[in-house]
Amino acid sequence: MFPFFAIHFIGYKCGVQIVGFTVIVVIALIVLQLIGVIPMHFNLPFMIVYFTVFLFQSIFLIFYELRKLEIEKNLIETNSKFEVLINNVPLGVLMLSEEHEIIQKNSVIDAWFPNALSEGKCYNQLVSLTDEKSCENCSLQDVFKTGKTLESVNQFKTALGVREFNCKMTPLLNEANRVYAVIETLEDVTERNEARRQLLERQEILNELSYTDALTQIPNRRSFDEKLALMWSLAKSNRSPVSLIMIDIDYFKIFNDTYGHQEGDRCLKQVAQVLNSRTMRHTDVVARYGGEEFACILFNTIYEGAREVAEKFRSSIEFLRIPNQGSPLNQILTVSLGVATVVPERDQPAEELIKASDEALYRAKNFGRNQVQ
Repeated sequence: MFPFFAIHFIGYKCGVQIVGFTVIVVIALIVLQLIGVIPMHFNLPFMIVYFTVFLFQSIFLIFYELRKLEIEKNLIETNSKFEVLINNVPLGVLMLSEEHEIIQKNSVIDAWFPNALSEGKCYNQLVSLTDEKSCENCSLQDVFKTGKTLESVNQFKTALGVREFNCKMTPLLNEANRVYAVIETLEDVTERNEARRQLLERQEILNELSYTDALTQIPNRRSFDEKLALMWSLAKSNRSPVSLIMIDIDYFKIFNDTYGHQEGDRCLKQVAQVLNSRTMRHTDVVARYGGEEFACILFNTIYEGAREVAEKFRSSIEFLRIPNQGSPLNQILTVSLGVATVVPERDQPAEELIKASDEALYRAKNFGRNQVQ
């Protein structure tokens, strides 16, 4: 009886249908009995045992095959849904194996990388489009090791040129909670990032314009106020002196009336350029305070040093020899300057420094102009 069971098992393993194979075995058994190889009385118990085994095996195989068909059907449906899904999203999608091979990809990937990537090929093909990373060192390996999602921004050479992508690698876990594959999505953010960069550039330009005097192209009153507040705060902390020079163009109204406002604007530009060019340190700030008045903040500068800078301003403007026929002072353009220096106390406001330099400026005007007080 054992040879028949052995033949039956081998036939099943070889893929022979169990019912057809059983019929063959039964016919063979009858033929062997007829020719006397197997005694006739052996037929009944053998047949009972054989068909009992056949019955239970058939029941098991029927349920097994039905379950297998159900799993295969579900798998096909799942794959079909997955393919429809990944081919209808505006993202590049790759399914990657632990061996860094491409298991599946969508049509977006094909459009971005035509003939460059195919299923089963090493993922390093995509990585090496822009650098020489090896599979062992790429972030994909980290996802398989840690089981954590990783995100990065990369640049790849595509059919549309070099593009910038947001890349996200998400691990797929099996029932044992082990990573068996990784889904990577690639989002083309080239235009979005470029628009963001342009927006930031424009914001910087607008921000710069908001702190720059439109006519003279030096810091405006807003910039002056903020920088004075900053230097005043630092001086309080360090117990350092802050000096302020207030500069006013002498008889500028007469200049405008004589030469016109266009020449007046040109004059203001020249004065601003000269004042700005005479400062020596990057912390020195020359600003247009308003109208024909300018101001210069000198951080950590004592009064004597500030007076030297102010005298340099005065002589440089006088040296320009800009005609001002209506001026009582040699018919040339001149400036009056007031200097003040304060080492600020804890509760002392910066307005006291402005007030002191304004008072010095008025003294310079009252004492004949074209001088430093």
